[in-house]
Amino acid sequence: MEKNHFEGLSPEELVEAAVFPVEISAEERAAMGLEMKELRQKRMASITAEEKTYANLVRLRIQMERYLMAESSPQEEKSFGYFLKAYQTIIDRNQRALAQDLGLHHTKLNRLLHDHDTPNLAFIYRLEKHSGNMIPALLWWKIAIKRTELLIVSDKKTKVSEGKKVRNELHFSFAANQ
Repeated sequence: MEKNHFEGLSPEELVEAAVFPVEISAEERAAMGLEMKELRQKRMASITAEEKTYANLVRLRIQMERYLMAESSPQEEKSFGYFLKAYQTIIDRNQRALAQDLGLHHTKLNRLLHDHDTPNLAFIYRLEKHSGNMIPALLWWKIAIKRTELLIVSDKKTKVSEGKKVRNELHFSFAANQ
């Protein structure tokens, strides 16, 4: 039976045992930094437009997912229009061309871009298809309804005024009063 020499060591101790520190001079560090910069620039220059669009769509999708996971307030709100504008910029289409691609009148798209209108399910499905299924319809939909969620949470004044219009409110003696 073979004995494991690393058993019982902490992660820090394992790193110290396996990774050897390398001491380099400031000049060597600067040369390495310059070399890395040149490699990055070469790689960026060799990226095709399709690869760039793909990478930017992945980045947008991640931004959308993070926005939905974050506990945001109305002050730091990003809207459906914000993400739709970002999508339009990434695919490098003007409003008329994008509206035509999506089978929509350009004024309707303009209203959606500026958050003067809310998207319907048909439009959400079209966005999913247009993005090559990179950004799913459910993600677009959750972004669209997030604004309504934030409004419901923060708009106490309207809640109170609308509550005054209710008659015969249900009350339960065994439930906590909400």
